Amino acid sequence: MDNEKLPTPRMNAGGRATEAGMDFQAEVGTWLAAHLLARMPVGGRFGLANAALPVSIQLETGDGLDDIRLAQDDASLIDLQSKTSAGLSKSVESPLGKTISQLVRIVMNARAAGNVVDPMKVRAVLAVSAGASRTLDALERGCRAFDLGGSWVGTKAGRSAAESEALDLFETHVRAAWLTHSTTPLTDEELATMARMFCVVRFSMNEGEDNWREASRLLGVRLYGSEAAGDAPLRALKGIVRDMIGSGAAADRAGLLRELRRLGHNDVAAADYVADLERLSTATKMELTRLAGHTRLPIAGGIPITRASDGPLDAALDTGSLIVVGEPGAGKTGALVTLAQMHQAAGDTVVFLSVDRFPGVAIAAGLQSELGLAHPLIEVLAAAPGLGRKMLIIDALDAARGGAAEGVFSQLIEVLTKSAPDWTVIASIRTFDLRNGRRFRDVMPGSPPDPAYAQPDLGNVRHFLVPRLAEDDLDAAGAASPDLSALFSAAPGKLRDLLRNVFNLSLAAQLLADGTSPDSIRTVATQSDLIDAYEDRRLVGTPMHRAAAATVSAMVQRRRLAVRKVVVEHDQLDTVIQTGVLTESGDLVSFAHHVLFDHVAGRFFLEWDNPARLISQISGDSAIGLMLAPALRFTIERLWRDDANDKAQVWRLIADISRNPAVDPVLANVALRTAIQRVSTKTDIAGLVALIIARPNDETLAIMLSRLARFVGLAVGAASNILPDEALAWTMVADTAISANSSNLVDATCFLLQILFDNADLNEPELLNVFNGAARALLVFVWAASPLMHRTTTNAIRFVGKSFAADPVASRALLDRILRDPHFSLHADKEAPWLSEQIIPIAYADADFAIEIYRVLYSRDITDNSTSFMGGQMSRILPISSNRSQDYSHCHYNLGRQVTRLLEFAVPLGTRAIIEASLGDTDRTMPVGDDRKQVAVSGRAPFDLLGYDNEYKAWNDTENRHGTQDDDVLAQFVTHLRGCSPAVFAETVEAAATGYAGSAVWKRILGVGAERVDEVADLLWSFACNITILTHRDIVRDAVHFLAMVYPLRSIEERTTFENE
Repeated sequence: MDNEKLPTPRMNAGGRATEAGMDFQAEVGTWLAAHLLARMPVGGRFGLANAALPVSIQLETGDGLDDIRLAQDDASLIDLQSKTSAGLSKSVESPLGKTISQLVRIVMNARAAGNVVDPMKVRAVLAVSAGASRTLDALERGCRAFDLGGSWVGTKAGRSAAESEALDLFETHVRAAWLTHSTTPLTDEELATMARMFCVVRFSMNEGEDNWREASRLLGVRLYGSEAAGDAPLRALKGIVRDMIGSGAAADRAGLLRELRRLGHNDVAAADYVADLERLSTATKMELTRLAGHTRLPIAGGIPITRASDGPLDAALDTGSLIVVGEPGAGKTGALVTLAQMHQAAGDTVVFLSVDRFPGVAIAAGLQSELGLAHPLIEVLAAAPGLGRKMLIIDALDAARGGAAEGVFSQLIEVLTKSAPDWTVIASIRTFDLRNGRRFRDVMPGSPPDPAYAQPDLGNVRHFLVPRLAEDDLDAAGAASPDLSALFSAAPGKLRDLLRNVFNLSLAAQLLADGTSPDSIRTVATQSDLIDAYEDRRLVGTPMHRAAAATVSAMVQRRRLAVRKVVVEHDQLDTVIQTGVLTESGDLVSFAHHVLFDHVAGRFFLEWDNPARLISQISGDSAIGLMLAPALRFTIERLWRDDANDKAQVWRLIADISRNPAVDPVLANVALRTAIQRVSTKTDIAGLVALIIARPNDETLAIMLSRLARFVGLAVGAASNILPDEALAWTMVADTAISANSSNLVDATCFLLQILFDNADLNEPELLNVFNGAARALLVFVWAASPLMHRTTTNAIRFVGKSFAADPVASRALLDRILRDPHFSLHADKEAPWLSEQIIPIAYADADFAIEIYRVLYSRDITDNSTSFMGGQMSRILPISSNRSQDYSHCHYNLGRQVTRLLEFAVPLGTRAIIEASLGDTDRTMPVGDDRKQVAVSGRAPFDLLGYDNEYKAWNDTENRHGTQDDDVLAQFVTHLRGCSPAVFAETVEAAATGYAGSAVWKRILGVGAERVDEVADLLWSFACNITILTHRDIVRDAVHFLAMVYPLRSIEERTTFENE
């Protein structure tokens, strides 16, 4: 048994102790918990160093001495067994005997685990009441004799008779317990170790006794404001500890404080943390003062920025911690400063940290040092007293883009939200950085609290989107400044939308305050133009441009947005600081806004006139990608503005960036998306088209085009539409790509055409023609590919079908292949449903082909029942299977649902389609005979009735008919006949009496005719009287019914003629 941990059976508290014993256990635990709360050491009372602080307490542990375990911040443990009365009893069942037996198990379990028990880290305490037998004092003195070292025999020999006798009893109990569980002899060294670990401590925790008064004073002074304020919370603490006996759960300081607050005991002091909390408060006040400018526009003495989203943001915080996101310059900092000021005024505890103020922080201890705290920040925040709301606001997480500080602040958010749930964490970051940085997404999982202020692609992150200013917000600013009012009144729609961005509005206000006229700002079209105007006014001359660029260079080298001024190698740095473009804080310098860093980097740092140098500048680790991606956007915008009409320089640069493996993909994507957002006409993609023609087999270009296609899809989805000229541009890209005849470009082609298929208005002739040409080329290519590209094939069929009108002859020649063998037998289950989906645009352009589609698809079938899977292969998540026959039947559903539209478009077309559908697999070429009857009606060309329909019920018997009939062609035909005008009814009859038809159509014509006898009697009389129709077994019922209804209305001559026939 030496190598096995000895079992310690758990017993409920009622089985271990009397009620009085449990009360004493709670009293001891309460004394310990009071010291834990007051952050006062207790080790000295138990023979340990009096420096470590208690961190957690647990009662009924089921381990060690079982009753109480106190863990300390130096990893030491104090195990306690509490007994109201105990003495030097020889019984192994006595309190002393049981406690020493538990001590033996501690030592033996440590030995079994291969550990050595350190008496300076572990104490086994027999806690007794003040009135317990004084004989225990002799044992305590004897055990303390071993604290300075010495052997068991030698040390015991030097003790008094009483102590020696007590130690003999201690040894007896130890050896009895040892023999019960081990065959290995007990050594004197182990005896001495257990003596060092063991101690007897008396507690007097009745109200008014010395230990109670000490604990009450500690709580009162260190947590509740005065010595006299400790009794009530101490009583409540005893109740909490008493409950812990039953639960067996551990508690730490934060948990005990929360429970005391819940019970109404609101702490007002923070023990050892008062100075640190004061430092945080001071730092917050200084930071809010520094950032106060973000809440006002720099004009007319500072106009407060009011925004419609402030209220919803505050309401969102009631649901818990979240991340605040928004575009660059959306006003996130101003919104957070306003929020902080409001909650400070309400008496809440607010800590405000700006990430860009801690550029050198790489570990949590560094943040602690920067803030001048004596304790870790997490501990300080958790120690904040009171029941009031507590908010940690962290601004500008994007300042930590890819650097070491990113880990520090993400860990701070994650740990605080878990360990101190009474704190609400609000952190701001640009949408771009959150979307591209997984770490901050992971620390705030969940759903957006307010769907009205949410970013669609961040649905699994708890966030609040700070939107652009509302129109009312702009109006409020205009009302406070005549210059702003004049600017808003004269601003074109594009500029007014630009000014809804707080940063842009602030720049415009600053320009107006500097003396710029509102009329000169009216010509601004982009954010870059506006910042150019601001920089041109503030950064006058090349030396200042170079100083700004040198500042960016120092920041990029160090991966920080704030650096020491002395590392910026330019003498004009102080001059730039004086302009307000840069700001200083002590020895640090940073840009006044992160957007200014991005723009200056894009304009003066990145070498946009030298593509090779620029690519070298942005190459490197992912931190470079996050840091310079927004700057690259401004660079691409500048190149786009200055490039010739075909934008060839821009597209070549983007292609070169994309093909360079040293450039982070984030940067390549930013460059690509920036260009995509500026494409509006076909001239904007001329350079890209030329690039595709020049590099048709370039795999990296193909990958770039595939990404481009998806980004186009995102842009179109965000805008909810696409203008005709822009649609034409992307169609031309797709057409050029597929014309290269490269399999690498099929993906991009198909994706672009899909976007246009879903979103573009293809009625514009040039767009329709280019789209159709690209679609047909794609279908030809994928049909020739080996292996077949089924998914792309079906999409290509849809594209050709929708654009059929552009070239009906060529489109029909291509799509007709679907209807013919051997292709039909091999692929109709996959292709026919998609061909049928586009029957309307096909029918509008070529009625004969539409009728042919109905004829072939209803007359043929796929009888193969082999298994097929949605998506072409079995899914491992949700395997949905079908078979080829079922897949093919979808084409009948599509065609059936469209016959009403065909009838509305052209009655003959719709009627002929219904005839073909109703005939099914009836042979249209059979000779006249039993199954093909010729109907000759006087005054018109004859037509044929083909086959028999074999319906087992009358067509108008609605009993047991359930569900919708929107794909039932004959049901829709009846609806048409009943609701159309007499003229349209006549058109329908004319179409049915041309060429051939089936009995199913004619019995419905005559049956509905009987319902409308007053309107169609003359029209149908000659057909109903026809002997071929009248004797047809499928039609006779409805023909006779019609004649019965119309007979009284006919003339004597007509009746006589009919009867003679």
